Amino acid sequence: MQRGVVSKPGSAPKPGGDRASGRRRRSLALALFALAACDLGPVTEAPVPAECTAIGARCQRPDGPIGVCQMTNCAPGVAPPCYACTPQH
Repeated sequence: MQRGVVSKPGSAPKPGGDRASGRRRRSLALALFALAACDLGPVTEAPVPAECTAIGARCQRPDGPIGVCQMTNCAPGVAPPCYACTPQH
């Protein structure tokens, strides 16, 4: 028999009739509601640009994977700085 619960002789305690259980259910429901109300905007990332503008910036390589911008030699007639999107690995 549970402490603090009054029951009739021969009757089984009700499942989930305990106050702590009710509080846990309310807390869980509140937590699930709070998570459902969250804005997932910051989780998604902005598209990666194909052109490099700074050393170490992320860039989209023409063959598909994401690369990293590194300084490279400029083509004739192009003013420095010049960058190239290189593979990460």
